[in-house]
Amino acid sequence: MKWFRWGDELLDSGYVQVPNALVKRQAELDLSPTDMDLIVQAAACFRQDDTMSPSGRILAERMGISERQVTRLKKRLMSLGYLECTERNIAGRRTTDDWDFSGLMDSLKHLMSERPDTDVTPAPDAEVTGGPDTDVTTSHTTKQTTTHTISKDRYGEFKNVLLTVDEHQKIGERFGIRTAIEKIEALSTYKKSKGKTYKDDYATILNWARKDGNVPIAFHGDKTDTRSNDPDKYVKGAYGHMVNR
Repeated sequence: MKWFRWGDELLDSGYVQVPNALVKRQAELDLSPTDMDLIVQAAACFRQDDTMSPSGRILAERMGISERQVTRLKKRLMSLGYLECTERNIAGRRTTDDWDFSGLMDSLKHLMSERPDTDVTPAPDAEVTGGPDTDVTTSHTTKQTTTHTISKDRYGEFKNVLLTVDEHQKIGERFGIRTAIEKIEALSTYKKSKGKTYKDDYATILNWARKDGNVPIAFHGDKTDTRSNDPDKYVKGAYGHMVNR
């Protein structure tokens, strides 16, 4: 029997776990196709600290809708009791909210307890019991460890700087938009010209910034980036050897 598999080449860039129960109970939960899309897109922003704080702009770009539509969908899920949002602040500045879908999970569990799912899709390599007409199968008996892969987007001229949505936002908040773009482009150029790879591009950017003596924008005491806009100063900094070659 052939199973539907994405393959390592596609899964290496990250994946989102969605239970079959959510897909099958979509109508019972009064979730529209766009609601489901938003839930999946938000889940793709899941972080290693078990939180998610998706950007409205990023969600709008990925879904092909406006930020206003994203806000309406977000409020609808909140009104259904499926989503709870908590304000998040960094250095006293309001940033993206933390999203919590505990309400959705509780509602789904309640539906499952009232009407158990008898149409269970067998897992790959699971041992199927019963005759050919049965849909219920046994699960794996071998203990497995699940590794959560965080989805990262590609940035820079050569699309080789890998950052999560949260990391990209933090760089902008920490250094200001203009300087953040410069740092991402510097890393992109260096990786391309030298054939370099790093375990963590976000950590690399922060490490280079410390060596270059950059002061995070949050430490200026206001929301204005007071550093020089002179591009020559940037080229002469720690990244000069990368930019000039």
